Amino acid sequence: MSENQIRLIICLACAGLWMVELIVFEVRGRLLKKQIEAEGKTVPAAESRLLMILIISLIVIGLPFLIRFESLFVTAVIQACGVMATYIGLQERITALKKALEN
Repeated sequence: MSENQIRLIICLACAGLWMVELIVFEVRGRLLKKQIEAEGKTVPAAESRLLMILIISLIVIGLPFLIRFESLFVTAVIQACGVMATYIGLQERITALKKALEN
């Protein structure tokens, strides 16, 4: 297996993980929103920084597809940063929804 094939596998795996992450958090968010609305409470608006986190993580995920980095390690770290940034941002949103449900 060549180095370019390994890079492509890393990029595709992280992009796939990123997409799965978005879908899972979307489903969790919708379920929590339905519970909040069922209790007659208002759903809090998402923080404006969540949109910026998602845009920047999309750019970071797409960057290794466009630019060939020096080593595989750099490619893997950049991809992991995009996935983790999305996870942290979406987890904050879920936490805010859970707090709204409890209050």
